[in-house]
Amino acid sequence: MSKVFEDYFSELQADMVAICLEYVENEAEDIYIYCSYEPEMYVFDVFFKINSQYVFKHNLNDAVNNTSTIGEKAFIYDTSEQRQEAVLDIGLENLEKIHEKCKKYGK
Repeated sequence: MSKVFEDYFSELQADMVAICLEYVENEAEDIYIYCSYEPEMYVFDVFFKINSQYVFKHNLNDAVNNTSTIGEKAFIYDTSEQRQEAVLDIGLENLEKIHEKCKKYGK
């Protein structure tokens, strides 16, 4: 059985969600992924709902409850430029693949 457009689309969408979940270490209530294509320009970005707060990828730690018990280190997200760029690069790559499949299947 060969793949159809929806199979490719679902796989690429799932990969976008997976990379965003990995970025927040599976600790987000919701993920909001923004994708856009205009001729020769792709845009991918993401923001999250964490502890009932909406935050951009570089502000994850603004939503962390930093109260910790004595002896325990408070949780801090790694929001380094390298990690942010990796998420964006993978998201853009997936968006480009989705666009190619859309062209191939006339969607």
